[in-house]
Amino acid sequence: MGIAISKKKVVNSFERLTKQTATGYGTLEGKCEMIGFKYYDMITKEQLTLYQALDDIMAYTRSHNMNPKEVQYCWLSLHLGLGLCFQLKVTNSKPIRRFLLELLQYSRGIDMGLFMRDFMYYDNLSVSNEALDKAYYVIKMAAGFVVDFTNNELGEKLFKGPAKTAYKELIQQRLAYYLDVPIGHPTLLMTSNTSSDNHIGTQCLTLACENLKPEVVLLLLQYGASPHGKPLEHVLRNLGSQQIIEEAMGQGISDNPMVMLEKCLEYLLRAVKNLHINFDGQTVADLKNKSPHIYYMRESAARYLPSDYYKSPRKLKQLCRCEIRDNLLKNDQLPSGFSKLPGLTDHLSQYLQLVC
Repeated sequence: MGIAISKKKVVNSFERLTKQTATGYGTLEGKCEMIGFKYYDMITKEQLTLYQALDDIMAYTRSHNMNPKEVQYCWLSLHLGLGLCFQLKVTNSKPIRRFLLELLQYSRGIDMGLFMRDFMYYDNLSVSNEALDKAYYVIKMAAGFVVDFTNNELGEKLFKGPAKTAYKELIQQRLAYYLDVPIGHPTLLMTSNTSSDNHIGTQCLTLACENLKPEVVLLLLQYGASPHGKPLEHVLRNLGSQQIIEEAMGQGISDNPMVMLEKCLEYLLRAVKNLHINFDGQTVADLKNKSPHIYYMRESAARYLPSDYYKSPRKLKQLCRCEIRDNLLKNDQLPSGFSKLPGLTDHLSQYLQLVC
């Protein structure tokens, strides 16, 4: 006669903590914060591992995210997982990227917008600024991370309505680096009532250019954000418009914003091999040319562009810089890989990192 062996049911740790922390907290944020404290205590006491906690959080959110009343809590729970990685100083990018990718399907990039808000707020972007510790941690982990828009219909979730037209070229690439994926504005709320079908996201680099934050532009470029597409379009278009206004009024206006915009362009051009500039608007030849990097600007604004960017062959030094950076990015080694390159002088190292 066989002996029946009862199999003990494995309880999801996050579900258990959710039930234990069911009442007594005014907001979902406060509830998640308390669960985070409990998780941290359990992990440091070796009652479970961080990776067990992360797996349980992910499993819980995937089994509850179809319930509209649970959407915001699932979103906050994923941020809790990121927070645990940050607090415990995880250096392996794999679990962090797993959560960053999962978050995209909830918020269509609002999360990166939250971290961008930190960079936009502070004038001091030094790594010594403790207020930016988590934002730097996330951008470091996101650098070089490739997002596949064909995976689990992620592209359909990210690009809805007018966003499909606005980012047609990006969608056609099928693959994009995480820092180039359009983000939601940081003031949007991730709730069950949030309707973002008509929302057109903004790439991190474009957001920095729009807000005239050249130092943030440089920071994003250093971590591999692409200057091509909407970032350059925005700057070139606005430089041209500003030129028209100045000529009409007979004097320069808004000198300081203009300087900031020129500084944004200077930094963008450091990461560009060459530009195809058309001063006459779109032509039939442009339509036949499938290159996505054709930019239009008024000829009166050409003074803002160094002539070798669109007239003469580029300087070999600049082409080499872009080629080296492209290869490091493709191998997920930007910007950390510079320290591994042999024979670099301090000047060359700074040049490769777009400092000069």
